[in-house]
Amino acid sequence: MKATILVLAVCTAASAAPFSLAGKVVDEAGAPLGGVEVSMQGVTGFVTSGVQGEFLLAGEGNSVSVKPATRLTGLRMSVFSNTVEWAGAGPEATLDVFRTNGVVVGRNIPFVAGRAVLPPKAGMALILRVKHNGVVVADLQGAGTGALRQLASVGVLQLKRAGFRTDTLSVDALIKTGIVKMLVASDPWIPTTLSKSGKMVKIVAAGKTFAMGENQIWDEFDNSEWPRHSVKFTRDFWMDTTEITQIQYESVMTASYPGYSGSIDWKSHFGMGADYPAYGVTAGGAILYCNALSKMEGLDTAYTYTTRDGESSHTSLKGAVVDLSKSGYRLPTEAEWEYAARAGTTTDFPWGSMSLQTASIADQMNANAIWAGNSYDLGDASPDFGTHPVASRLPNAYGLYDMLGSQSEWCWDDHKFEPYKAGQAIDPYTAPDPEMATAEHQSLAKRGGHWANSPNYLRVSNRTFETRAYFSYNEGFRTVRSVVP
Repeated sequence: MKATILVLAVCTAASAAPFSLAGKVVDEAGAPLGGVEVSMQGVTGFVTSGVQGEFLLAGEGNSVSVKPATRLTGLRMSVFSNTVEWAGAGPEATLDVFRTNGVVVGRNIPFVAGRAVLPPKAGMALILRVKHNGVVVADLQGAGTGALRQLASVGVLQLKRAGFRTDTLSVDALIKTGIVKMLVASDPWIPTTLSKSGKMVKIVAAGKTFAMGENQIWDEFDNSEWPRHSVKFTRDFWMDTTEITQIQYESVMTASYPGYSGSIDWKSHFGMGADYPAYGVTAGGAILYCNALSKMEGLDTAYTYTTRDGESSHTSLKGAVVDLSKSGYRLPTEAEWEYAARAGTTTDFPWGSMSLQTASIADQMNANAIWAGNSYDLGDASPDFGTHPVASRLPNAYGLYDMLGSQSEWCWDDHKFEPYKAGQAIDPYTAPDPEMATAEHQSLAKRGGHWANSPNYLRVSNRTFETRAYFSYNEGFRTVRSVVP
């Protein structure tokens, strides 16, 4: 098999020198955006920002790092030869290597003739920290496929304005004009108090915006996460604070469907008990639960369908359609799910970024999520293997537990494995084709990652999908209700 080689540009340090960077900032409609704070690490100087969005950042650079278009220094990683190659590496260059759970694989590995050899069996899902004279010049993340993402913040402009997501822009020269950068609107709900009703919490969304998606691509499966764009909502909604538990699913289905005889999927090996999440439920099985609970509580059912082939957690439905204006229980849209999971934050996770110091990644993941590091990787002989009882980790700022990790969660959006459309979207929702039965192979969106995933797949923006008939030991759901007049 031929080795796959990936090439990236690495920041190269520049000595103190005058710099002048000029351009403008626009919103998603292309209109000039004034009042933007522009800064750059490692520089001292001044910035001016005009009413038409123009900015000028000028002064003296102190160890400014840029990526000159004519002086790229190649960094190559070969997962087959187990080496990292840096064409511009001198005797001062070293490499630190970590696993994504924070475990140190190797420190201060020297580059010899431009090549650093990774320890035996280092694997593919790695964090590589390239240093020059002990100073980090690049942080790179392996995402399990050999793909790498540059994480270093040195050598980029930072643009900040209230009501918009703070963003960055790499610079490729110390003297440059005509820079244009678009900022995405972001004004999410920041709660001071939470309103709860039973096991649900009210998510304040009406009139709010948030930046959905991610422009940085970790591997080829992340293409559908971009472009980052703003979403605006016209309604609030209620959301379950936890994934639907086994006792919740069992009690509603048993009381509502004479043909329901219990789930065949729940096993002690993967987690079984009243407070464990209900897993192995198809999209059809989730819809049956939603409609039954709506009827039990006197709410207008959100789903209609023409036929069904049974009354089980694996039920297939024909002609399934949702009415988002109804008060009944339903699966969230992708936009509702991501807004709630972010809980007012803009980073990879509500608690921080993938570019945290590696020692902190595992600690943060363990405190906030059920993931491979505290479940699957322990092996099936461990009592912690599999899913855990709901709410056994910290909630996010919206009072929601297990939005990331535990179980991947169904969303009622068609997923075509395509990028988002650029520009602001209002209550976005991609209706699944009602002509396809839920047993057929139309893909629905799933979000949040699960107990066998690495951190990359638990990022809030990460999108996965599965056919409507899919069921497994690491897939569950939670419900929402639209707040209607």
